Amino acid sequence: MDHARHADEQRVIEDHAQTAQKLTFFRGYAGAWGNILAQARLPVPITDLFYIDTHCGAGRHASREHPDQGVLGTPLIACHEARRLQRRYPRLKVHVRAVDNDRRWIAHLRQRVQPFLQSGHERDRVDVQLFPEPFEKMLPKLLNETISLKAPSLWLIDPYGLKNFDSRSFPFHMFLWAQRACFNRRSATSNPLGGDPRSDRRERNVCPL
Repeated sequence: MDHARHADEQRVIEDHAQTAQKLTFFRGYAGAWGNILAQARLPVPITDLFYIDTHCGAGRHASREHPDQGVLGTPLIACHEARRLQRRYPRLKVHVRAVDNDRRWIAHLRQRVQPFLQSGHERDRVDVQLFPEPFEKMLPKLLNETISLKAPSLWLIDPYGLKNFDSRSFPFHMFLWAQRACFNRRSATSNPLGGDPRSDRRERNVCPL
């Protein structure tokens, strides 16, 4: 194996059905989730959304069938969905946060997100921030950011990548199933899909991939 490239950049996606299904699921769910919230009729309209990838890798998977010999990974799918939503909904700003403990993969991904950071058109620019840190270290910062903006957030979490993590330290229950879990968090104050806005409970929606 070439240690200068992430394992996903070397493993052919067509030989890994579960990973291919994860990418297909995330692409469809992330877009639908964003559309529903952007169109929601609420007393206070939603102006910010977050896509958060907790173990992002380098953002690319090898492919023998795709003409580019590769397909987009979850952090780049999130960037494309963020741009699409901002183009469609002028009041909306979509933020992408990607975390990986290995600085090599963050460096690769940083090159790949440049078109989203440097676009000349305001609605095409995406607020992408990459963190070469353990997810457990970044979680409080990411939670505080979403809470401060009262913004719904969609989290893609790799349970096998978690170490020294105690979910009891945070104001929600996290159930991680299968290889990955898609975690949709919203504060009770934003209340985009129902529930008692006076409740202090944090609602969640965990989607096995």
